[in-house]
Amino acid sequence: MASKRYFNTRQVMAGFGVSDTTVYLWRQGTSTREALPCEVEGRNVYFAEGAMKTWAKKHGLTFSVEKAEKGKPRAKTGPKPGGAKRGVPRKASARKSKH
Repeated sequence: MASKRYFNTRQVMAGFGVSDTTVYLWRQGTSTREALPCEVEGRNVYFAEGAMKTWAKKHGLTFSVEKAEKGKPRAKTGPKPGGAKRGVPRKASARKSKH
């Protein structure tokens, strides 16, 4: 018996080409669209490949397994823009002294 294949949220985002907010909203469902099937274990959310593909086909969406497999978390590339820079003095305060 073959085991089910599961994807995490980041992989589903990559497979559908949507944001995390879209995946979250799809999980909730609406009055016109049934919820995206998923399994929740604590804080972890897993999506079964078969159920997800069936849901996508029913709603006219395409899911790319190849993109999903590449959609694993990225490594951090460095400090955020606008952070402290070495060797650059801070600007003097614009506020005047009361002395």
